[in-house]
Amino acid sequence: EKNPNYWNKPLPYADQVTFRPIPNEEARQATLMAGGININENPGAKSIVNAKKDPNLHVIKTKGLGTLFVMMNTQNGPTADVRVRRALAYATDRKLLVKALYYDLYDLVESPFAAGSWAYEAHVPGFPTFDLAKAKALVKDYGKPMEVTLSIQNTPETLRLGQALQAMWEKAGIKTEIKQFEQHR
Repeated sequence: EKNPNYWNKPLPYADQVTFRPIPNEEARQATLMAGGININENPGAKSIVNAKKDPNLHVIKTKGLGTLFVMMNTQNGPTADVRVRRALAYATDRKLLVKALYYDLYDLVESPFAAGSWAYEAHVPGFPTFDLAKAKALVKDYGKPMEVTLSIQNTPETLRLGQALQAMWEKAGIKTEIKQFEQHR
C-alpha cells in the first residue's frame, strides 16, 4: 500500500501493488490480455512475440539478471569430469536454441550474467562454442557411455528446451534422461 509519508512526493503514483503468482505461462499471459493483471513481469518468449502484436500491450526489454543456463554438479556424478562438461557445451548449439525456441529474442553471452549486471564479461577466453566434432571426440575420450540427467521445471517451455538439449547431446553420443520437477514459489 502507498506510504502517505513517502519522502519523494508525488511518488509513488500507485495506491497499491499486488503480486499475484500465476505459475503457468499461458494462463499468466491470458490473464494479462484479459485485463486481470497489469504486468507480466517475466513472460516467456512466445508471450513476448504475441504481446508485441497487441496494440494494447507495451513490451519493455530491460538489461538485467535474466538468463537461461545449464547448471552442472562439478563435484559428483558424470559432470564431475571436465570432459563431460565440455562435451555438453560443445554439443549445445546456443544460436539454434535462441532462434528455434526463443524467436531470436535473447542475446547470447559468454557469461552466466546478462549485460546489465556488474559481473557481466563480454568475452571469456576459451568459452566453448558449438562444435559437434569436438563434443564427439570428448565422448570418445571419456571411454565409457556418457549419460547425464537433466532436471527441469515442469513447464511446457522448459520441456521444449530440455528435449532440444537432449536431441543435440544425443547427436554427440550423450544419453540424456529428463526429469521434471514442480517449482514452488
